[in-house]
Amino acid sequence: MKSSFKARTKNTEALRSLHEVGEDLVALQSLNVSNTLHRNLLSTNVIENSFRNTRNKLGRVTRFRAETDQATRWMAFVLLEVEKGFKRIFGYNDLPELIAALKRDTDR
Repeated sequence: MKSSFKARTKNTEALRSLHEVGEDLVALQSLNVSNTLHRNLLSTNVIENSFRNTRNKLGRVTRFRAETDQATRWMAFVLLEVEKGFKRIFGYNDLPELIAALKRDTDR
């Protein structure tokens, strides 16, 4: 009984998420670019990884002084450190094709 309720709830949440994104979900496919970029651009893994690494590095900071720009400086430092762990996305050679497709789409 509980498992069917969970499945129904999960499906309802998934449907709500689908309605929220609407046309954005198929935007990449509608640009007619090669599929090599899809794996990375349709995933939130890069963003989630950046957030996790930022939290890990900032988790060691115990106090920010509100009267200074210390929080901004810490955040800039952490993002520069996190950036060192970034890798090239699969299909990066196709990025010029994506840029051209985006320009064509905005010209319409």
